[in-house]
Amino acid sequence: MSYETLLVDLAGGVASVTLNRPEVRNALSATLIRELELALATLEAEGVVRTERDQVRLASHAIRLTSEQQRIVEGLEEIYRSAGAAPPNAEDALGRLGIKGTDRHELFQLLVADRRLLRVKESLFFHAAALGEIQVKVVAHLKEKKEIGPADVKDLLGVSRKYAIPLMEYFDSQRVTVRQGERRVLRTP
Repeated sequence: MSYETLLVDLAGGVASVTLNRPEVRNALSATLIRELELALATLEAEGVVRTERDQVRLASHAIRLTSEQQRIVEGLEEIYRSAGAAPPNAEDALGRLGIKGTDRHELFQLLVADRRLLRVKESLFFHAAALGEIQVKVVAHLKEKKEIGPADVKDLLGVSRKYAIPLMEYFDSQRVTVRQGERRVLRTP
């Protein structure tokens, strides 16, 4: 395919996409953005690349971890899975594994990118399975009692407000619940 603002070359399994607007120092334009989206969609349809949200990678790319990195990833996942409704912050979880870092640590981010850890609030992450179990409990409570408040969530999950409020806000954002004052009700489809 021919583009007005791009040069696309596919050789040896490697795709090169070059901005081709030297007269304006490759400034972005609506045409360039449209063509870039089309080029990436075409390369993805041909099985050359995979796009995931804001990232593009070769279709054949796979992350390979060392045994030590794999140990850390598995350890982090187990820490968050077993923590249930009261997960540690990233720094503490990494520290338990002898690693210094925050939620920006590359191995922590690997779990986030794989959606095994989900961000509920700034610096508050839950294991996806634990969050699913929490949702089941909250929905069951709502079906029985029709509404839920912070104190109910605390009692239901055995957690403090530190976790109860962000979880309630998260379920609002996921369209599971809807806020009515300080209480939540089950969102109707």
